[in-house]
Amino acid sequence: MKTFKRLLSFAKEYKISIVFSILFSFISVILNSSSIWLIGTMLGNIMNAETRIITEPSNVNEYLNFLIQTLIGYGTPIEQLKTLCYILTAVFILKNLLFYISKNIISYVQNKVITKIRIKLFKHVSSLSLSFFNNNKTAELNSIMISDIGNMRIAFSQSLQKIIVEPASIVSFIILLLIINTKFTLIVLTIIPLCGFVSYKIGQSIRRKASRSSHKIASIMNTIKETLNNIKIVKIFNNQTFQNKKFKKENLEHFELSFRQSKLSNLLTPINETIGLLVGIVLIWFGGLSVLETQSMSSEDFIKFILLLFAMMQPIRKLANINALFQNGLASSERVFKIFDNSQKIYNSESPIKIKNFESNIAFENVFFKYDKSDRDILKDINVKINNGDNIAIVGTSGAGKSTFSELIPRLYDVTNGEIKIDSINIKDYDLENLRNLIGVVSQTPILFNDSIKNNILLGNLNATDKEINEAIKSSNLEDLVMKLPNGLETKVGENGVKLSGGEKQRLSIARAIIKNPQILILDEATASLDSESEKKVHKAIDNIITNRTVIIIAHRLSTIINSDKILVMENGSIIETGNHKDLISLNKKYKQLHDLQFSRN
Repeated sequence: MKTFKRLLSFAKEYKISIVFSILFSFISVILNSSSIWLIGTMLGNIMNAETRIITEPSNVNEYLNFLIQTLIGYGTPIEQLKTLCYILTAVFILKNLLFYISKNIISYVQNKVITKIRIKLFKHVSSLSLSFFNNNKTAELNSIMISDIGNMRIAFSQSLQKIIVEPASIVSFIILLLIINTKFTLIVLTIIPLCGFVSYKIGQSIRRKASRSSHKIASIMNTIKETLNNIKIVKIFNNQTFQNKKFKKENLEHFELSFRQSKLSNLLTPINETIGLLVGIVLIWFGGLSVLETQSMSSEDFIKFILLLFAMMQPIRKLANINALFQNGLASSERVFKIFDNSQKIYNSESPIKIKNFESNIAFENVFFKYDKSDRDILKDINVKINNGDNIAIVGTSGAGKSTFSELIPRLYDVTNGEIKIDSINIKDYDLENLRNLIGVVSQTPILFNDSIKNNILLGNLNATDKEINEAIKSSNLEDLVMKLPNGLETKVGENGVKLSGGEKQRLSIARAIIKNPQILILDEATASLDSESEKKVHKAIDNIITNRTVIIIAHRLSTIINSDKILVMENGSIIETGNHKDLISLNKKYKQLHDLQFSRN
């Protein structure tokens, strides 16, 4: 119920619409029950030409029959039959009209609620720290946002209205049955707990299997994503057969889970109908005896009772099927709310400080960092000051913590201990958006969207003018690329920029950084994976962007950072040497070893 209440909380703003939907449904239920009573009366009139005229009703049953008798009049049986047909037609039209309106209202609400959940979940996920994405597969998140929220939609649409309306239908039928014959109705009431117990036990199993099925769908989506994203490697290493077998295995496992879930769902209706049929047969036998032998029940009441009994089986059956869908939806809801409950966010302070300009320095003070509480420290006791306008280089072996160092400045992660300050103020006290506006990043692996060149550049500044775009293209040494493309700036780059070379993608990333015009620029091994010709073009673009900025360069190639104002040498998460190139060479320690190793290869 806790999960269901959370689901309903998203529908609070639509409560008036929901109330109207339920109200129309209740009226529809009353009309439906009335129509069955009317049909029973009509059949009774046909079977008994000499209908007993009630003048002074002595019980509820007789009073209802008196009302119907008043409605249909006291004419000939044919005239009464004609009037009943008119009334039934009017009742059915009104009932179905209200049903249609009610369904449309609830459909509107359900689609609004599910859209709201999906938008809110996407916003929440995008606000989470990178630590969250390090521990969760993208394909699984896709599965939750599409498949699981889709299952929630079904659960919401089926349950919100029907969990209220169908029991109301059952109650209305029971009341009418009690009015006709109390003893037989008590026998009928054995159906409900039996059907409820069967539905509950099967529903529990369905929920478990639905949860496992959702996980398996996520695994399938992950296999698809990894195979298609790395299709070149798959083909080059002849891995198609291996990937096909893996995909087939996962799909067969999903089939087994889904089929078992379907078998359980399909079992509900025959079991419940069998229970209802057995009870119905018993009642038909004893009811028939009451009419034919003891005459303790009229034939008209017997017909009404049987009609109402079998009509009651329909909402009972619907409730059983709803439970199966509901359990499936709850399993999906739990996965969705588990993401909502993840608090690995980068939060703004209660009264964030707006920062527009970087004036003095960036200071790391006793900074420690680890991705999770159980992990080892990635950074250990970092103390360093980067002055405004400095050109700082960070070097070290892979895994030394260089990239993590740079990712703490724009608060992609928050420090575990210690502080990072800009202009003597902790960066946690700054408005997050303002802080990130100061910083531009060009990474080793360019991140591009499957959009036009122009739109990929504009991600750096959505309000940039055409003039600024052209200047960014010129500064990033991209003019030759744009000119040779048939659609120029409107050319789509493909998924992850697959239509561009490595150097072209990197220069496009630089254009995006240029148009942002950041005061602090981080170059994370921006030329590490390029050939010599591409590297020259990228270096020319980098030279255009680093002027009059504070620059932090992460580099493997020491030849690119020899002229840096300060070089930080990192190892195992610590800064072990600091100085310019000449000073570090003279120390004859780690930097000298890295330098000699690289230049001896050349």
